[in-house]
Order: sequence, then structure tokens, then C-alpha cells
Amino acid sequence: MKDPDSEKLFDYAHEQLGKRLPTDTFSGGQRSCKGCEGKVFRVIVETHEESEPDNFAGRILSTCVACGEEMDALGVYGAPREAAQTRRVGCKCGSDAFAIAQVVRFDEGFFDNGVIVAGCAKCGKKETLARTE
Repeated sequence: MKDPDSEKLFDYAHEQLGKRLPTDTFSGGQRSCKGCEGKVFRVIVETHEESEPDNFAGRILSTCVACGEEMDALGVYGAPREAAQTRRVGCKCGSDAFAIAQVVRFDEGFFDNGVIVAGCAKCGKKETLARTE
């Protein structure tokens, strides 16, 4: 397993947010384990029925590969409900270990949209896990 390249992961996240405006500002970070500060996780995405392609509703769960600590990487939902779909994230190379990053865009100080992305710890392939509006 290789060390995740956070700069490339952030570049990918910014690309997923689309066109930038001069008034845009960004916030975000790479996920780190609360227990051991590891940066590689196994990921499960729980999608709720009201989820839309550009407005995720559900939870993204992460388990640290190094120490086994379980954490929510993202939770976006209203009233408690069961997941309509659960997906264990895996890469075509066979790996199930990923670095996770979140980037949020603000336009003139107001939330515009955000994205959570994952980068395979084995081959580096990136994918978008969720978009939020």
C-alpha cells in the first residue's frame, strides 16, 4: 500500500466541483484517523432514498486500515431512516483501502457545494463518493 498523495486528491476534488468564480473560497481536508492518525480507510457508502446525484443524502462510514477505528466520514440526512443502498467501496485493482478528502466551495462566504473523494491506496485511482449542495 502506498502513501496517499493528498495534493493529487485535492486537485481531483477541485476538478469535481467544476468551474471556479473569482469570489470562490474553499475549505477542506484529508481524513485522518482519530485513534492513530492513519490516512487509509475501508469505506462504506449508505445512500438514502432522497439522495440525488448532486445532493447526497446518507452516510459515508470509514474504518482505519491501521488500527480498526470506525468513524463517520460524512453524514447528511434529516429524520432517522434506513439506507436504501449500501455499497462497500472497492477499486478495479482489487484494493479496498482508500484515502478520503472533502472539499467545500463557498461563494461570497455562503456554502455553494462540496464533494467527498477517495483515492485508492494501491493504484491511486480516484473516485467521487458524494456531492453536496
